[in-house]
Amino acid sequence: AEIDTGSINTLSIEEIASQAQKLHELWPNMEPQEKRTIVDAITDRITVGKDEIDISLCYTPACKEMAKRWRKGEDSNLR
Repeated sequence: AEIDTGSINTLSIEEIASQAQKLHELWPNMEPQEKRTIVDAITDRITVGKDEIDISLCYTPACKEMAKRWRKGEDSNLR
């Protein structure tokens, strides 16, 4: 099971890298609303301070990490 999980995580990382490269190539030709939709989808929070801007991106933990948190009772949404 750990080997399968590792393979899935590796494929996911490769797929993410591929999609990021495609997005990088397409970005200059995208309409502003398309760009906004993507930024909204990947951004959790933007905090504007006096001297800095903090951008928190959405994060989906790996299956293995989610399972550990679930077993510890740290994430009741997964039950």
